[in-house]
Amino acid sequence: MPNEKPLAQKIPLDKIHDLPGIPTVTQADKSYGGLVASILLDGVKEPLILRQREDGEYQLVSGYRRRKAAELAKLKELPALVYDMSEKEALDYHKLANLNPATPIPGKLVKKEGKAPEEKKEERSEER
Repeated sequence: MPNEKPLAQKIPLDKIHDLPGIPTVTQADKSYGGLVASILLDGVKEPLILRQREDGEYQLVSGYRRRKAAELAKLKELPALVYDMSEKEALDYHKLANLNPATPIPGKLVKKEGKAPEEKKEERSEER
């Protein structure tokens, strides 16, 4: 189906790092109250956009407020779409997406490693 949303991966919060060159706006933790409450009730609805680093960890391209609110909510992992893109592409996308959220995400979506649960079920039934 062409309009299918890609499936988000669960990424450990401690593996997500800031993208160099992005100015961070420091806000009081109280200003995240509504977002924290929403995350505690319904989870993170919109996945973060991450860049895969060469060392296997990740850089945050989009979703800084969601990450901060998730930290305050004491979550251990977050849903994210991981892309294989250069640091320059990530920085350019970050700037453009703030002006126009419909900006296409550069790079290739990185699929989660391992097999989907359906594939594992099929293998087990074939083994019998």
